[in-house]
Amino acid sequence: LDLDPLIHYCCQALMELTRADRCSIMVLEPDTGELSVRWAQGVKVSPYGKTKFRIGEGLCGWVARSQKPMCSFDMEKETRFMPARQEGRQFRPVKSLCCLPLVLEHRTVGVINLSSFTQGDRCRFAVQRHLPKPFLAHLAQLIEQATLLQESRSASERWRRMYQATSSSVAQVSHELRTPLALITEGIQQILD
Repeated sequence: LDLDPLIHYCCQALMELTRADRCSIMVLEPDTGELSVRWAQGVKVSPYGKTKFRIGEGLCGWVARSQKPMCSFDMEKETRFMPARQEGRQFRPVKSLCCLPLVLEHRTVGVINLSSFTQGDRCRFAVQRHLPKPFLAHLAQLIEQATLLQESRSASERWRRMYQATSSSVAQVSHELRTPLALITEGIQQILD
């Protein structure tokens, strides 16, 4: 089961529906407690795993912490906005941004970012009309399932490697013990004869 094509389709549909220039889905990483980009559309440079925000940091982090959607139609005046922490990277400035929390059972799973390079009404995403809470809840559930599947595959791969290493170690030790034991058994057999 590969959810990536479905999530990419959701990003594309969100962009068409809201007339956004870019859409990204950030997932809350359980290890670090940071939001990182897992899927993106309309972005030329791959942001996957590179763009990160702590909970409460920047607009995305604020939305993740508060679990409330936030739209800003003039990002130059937005005090909570903080550009992504990426050294030496320049991005085209975003004029309008809408961040929507992805919440599953009162727990933040991630954040959807819809952005536009133009200021004002063009990026007024009509979130209340076009993105009902059940859609966001289903998307949160898909992301949660994708994350669990990825963790399961990773754990399975670790167990497989560990089993192979253990099997080869046991085989080597068995071989190393078999040779001296064969000599000892042969020596005892000669003494008894």
